[in-house]
Amino acid sequence: MQVGFAAGQGETFRVALVCRPQLLRLGLERLLDREGFDVTSNSVPFTPPEPAAVAVLSERELGDLETVCGDARGMLAHELVILFSRPTAAALLECLAAGVRGFAAEHDSPADLLRAVRAAAAGEYHLSPGTLGLLLDWHRMQRRPRHERTLTRDRDLLSLLAAGASTATIADRLGIAPKTVRNRASLLYRRLGVRSRQEAVVVAEERGLLD
Repeated sequence: MQVGFAAGQGETFRVALVCRPQLLRLGLERLLDREGFDVTSNSVPFTPPEPAAVAVLSERELGDLETVCGDARGMLAHELVILFSRPTAAALLECLAAGVRGFAAEHDSPADLLRAVRAAAAGEYHLSPGTLGLLLDWHRMQRRPRHERTLTRDRDLLSLLAAGASTATIADRLGIAPKTVRNRASLLYRRLGVRSRQEAVVVAEERGLLD
């Protein structure tokens, strides 16, 4: 899904490609070249070629995104497109703050990357369907009332505690570190006014917090 408008499909210009993995770099270079772009290919750290209209950065092995994007804007091209291996909301927001206009992921179609390149050249934004969906899901979660998010998180933790799950199992189920499980459990015990798992389960049952 595109945000804004891209340059015309027949328009070509110089594209600076930055990609560390050689096989991926060759594939991207071929894709962009086949589209008619004048492609300059770089690894990291990159050597500034002639100025380009757009720089396409592959996120794999790129290092600190904010730093690399800043360097690329100063040395390669003012407009940036980033290709993610596995996009996250945090990385998307970091790249937006760093001035990136185009976003695509390796599992997207080649057309999505090409649309991102043309949109960036036109000074517009383009997010592929997957990256846009990820960002919208994150935004939706952030807009939920804080107490609602906390209550949902507490219910999930309470259910696992009541089931007798170990700290390691809870961490795996919730996708957090064991230390975080222990910290959240301690906070939950304080909110419930108890000192142990057993007491927390009893109080939760009395208050109807468990299904």
